[in-house]
Amino acid sequence: MRIFVLSNEFHPLIIGGLGIVATELTQRLVQDPANEVTVLTKGHKRFGQVKRHDNLKVVRFPRHSNYTSRTHFFPEPILNWLREQGTSPPELLHVHSVQCQELALLLQSNWNIPLVYSCHSLVRHERSSLARDKMAKRQELLFTFADRITAPSAWLQQEIGRPEKTTVIPNGVILPPETDRRRAPLDQLLFVGRLVRDKGIEELLHALALLRQTEPRVRLTVVGGGAERYTLHLHSLCERLGVTGAVRWLGPRTHREVQRAYRTAGALVLPSRSESFGLVALEALAAGIPLVSTQSGGLQHSVNETTATLIPAVAPQTIADAIRSMWQDPERTAARREAGRKLAGEYDWTKIAFRYGALFQALIAERGSRNA
Repeated sequence: MRIFVLSNEFHPLIIGGLGIVATELTQRLVQDPANEVTVLTKGHKRFGQVKRHDNLKVVRFPRHSNYTSRTHFFPEPILNWLREQGTSPPELLHVHSVQCQELALLLQSNWNIPLVYSCHSLVRHERSSLARDKMAKRQELLFTFADRITAPSAWLQQEIGRPEKTTVIPNGVILPPETDRRRAPLDQLLFVGRLVRDKGIEELLHALALLRQTEPRVRLTVVGGGAERYTLHLHSLCERLGVTGAVRWLGPRTHREVQRAYRTAGALVLPSRSESFGLVALEALAAGIPLVSTQSGGLQHSVNETTATLIPAVAPQTIADAIRSMWQDPERTAARREAGRKLAGEYDWTKIAFRYGALFQALIAERGSRNA
């Protein structure tokens, strides 16, 4: 198969789960020599770059240029560039990012090929703003014109509201080998995620203050970035709660650094109100780290009483109680770690890529029969 992948994020320029999925899935697809994949994405330099390795070609258009902006991949300049390079049309377009909407629909129309849109989250679930509303309309256009939509969870499929054209294919995970590396004590907590209100980070900081009343050794490491104003608010909250010295802010980290953080932390706390899939939870289970989490949205796929200590509601006291429960029953916590790692093995990226490949082949064959 000849596939074009359109993504605002691709290794090493990864912001969140979307970039991880776009990168890992593409790398698995090109392990099959029958597949030839070209990735159209952004670069970090003022000039474009084209790199090829075996059957993978990555085209990075410069940011803030005639080709891309923060919110757009400009379709006509990119199409003209592809023509100048003598690019042959692929058999299928795979789109990950709303920023690529206009380019995707232009290429779909010009080349008369199927388009698959992998929806990683719903824009309309984000905080209301004029910019959000514009992006939501562009996402709706992708929903309308895509030949097939993929969603990582049944919950997100239901939220999208187009069951007749939406296929659930979960995200994958890398299952690291088990090691004898010593972990931090269970009171050394880890949070991984964007610093936004829906992730429950404020309630977690309040919970930390409650825990330290009886367990002064508990610490929290925070991995992830957010808007400057909200980040300053979180630091001020720490000062008011008296937990400044107990919180370590690492900011955004590479995917490899996050994997290392999982392997060395005592436990991961995920007090999220909304998750389309919950890749952080699944990665933590794969790493064998104790998990304390809600079951919001797509988290229901991997978070249950067997694999994690559940947070029943996003509130300081319930978060603190769940963490204490994890501490107080080490045997059950160990059993959950084992069950979680076993479950994560079912989400191996090779298995997930096979499901995507089967979907792509079916759509290409269907389009070929229609055009015959």
